Amino acid sequence: MIIALTVFIPLLSSADAVFAGKVQVIYDWFPEMISLSFMYRLLTCIALTILFFSVLMAWSGRFDCKEKEASDKKIDSIVSGIVLGGILCLYLLFLWVQINRLWVGVLPFDFKETESLVKSGFWQLFFLSVINILIYFFIYRKTTLLVQRILTVFTMASLLLLISAGYRMGLYVTYYGFSYEKFFASYTVIYCVILFMWLISRLFINKRSNVVKFLVVLFLWMYAVVAVLPVEQFILRTNVALADLKDSRIRLFELTMLSPDVLSLVKEYKQQGLLKENTGYLLRENGDKANEEFDWNPWVERQEKKISDKVWYEKNLMNIIYVNNYDR
Repeated sequence: MIIALTVFIPLLSSADAVFAGKVQVIYDWFPEMISLSFMYRLLTCIALTILFFSVLMAWSGRFDCKEKEASDKKIDSIVSGIVLGGILCLYLLFLWVQINRLWVGVLPFDFKETESLVKSGFWQLFFLSVINILIYFFIYRKTTLLVQRILTVFTMASLLLLISAGYRMGLYVTYYGFSYEKFFASYTVIYCVILFMWLISRLFINKRSNVVKFLVVLFLWMYAVVAVLPVEQFILRTNVALADLKDSRIRLFELTMLSPDVLSLVKEYKQQGLLKENTGYLLRENGDKANEEFDWNPWVERQEKKISDKVWYEKNLMNIIYVNNYDR
């Protein structure tokens, strides 16, 4: 109950307003039944009592340091089953309450409402996924068969929560395009989805698997991939492609946040006329100013100057390719 009231219910409530309204009765009822001042005094008394008796026992007993023996000790199945089952019930209640909004087909037109729906819920659900991975790590293969089956359903529910958050982020990207934050958030979701699917598969195998090893190795491989992946070119190409969609709200001039790594690609798209803004969106936003075009020339000149001012050891591969093509 303490974990639910302090961690899981607040996170789920911040991710979905409807769920928050359903569980608000718990927080309205709790202060009426228990006085907060009494709880503070009780907790302080318990802490001081434990501290006092610990000191007395330490002073009265003989101190003998022994080497710790390795043992595969099982954790309490009853306690872990109650905690795991309680959290699972909260997840199922959350999924049931927001079932109509879980797979939303379109986002609200207002940007602030869209940002609140997607970003807030995404980060809360992602943080819960991290907690779920930790719970899995401490319970996996350390309890009875019944608790392991509960863990299987719990992990599947955790994966569904993560996929719903990722789907919201996918809709957000489709309408508003990629940015650095949205790209790496989406990449992190892919990492967690792969990890959860692997964790679920381990529960159907009799042999115990090394969870930490797989988690670290998967992280290293995916970090290595994104380290050499031309992220900015991916963002530019994807946003230009998504900007052609009918209901797109992408403003291509915002891509001026990108570095000189996309300079050659920007010049190519500019010559092909692919950097023109979505006219339908501009008509809704600016009215008679819909035909105004963003001038990319100042940005191009600034990026060219940045590349020319770089010393040879400051240049990356994209800069070298651009300089060679430009000189030629």
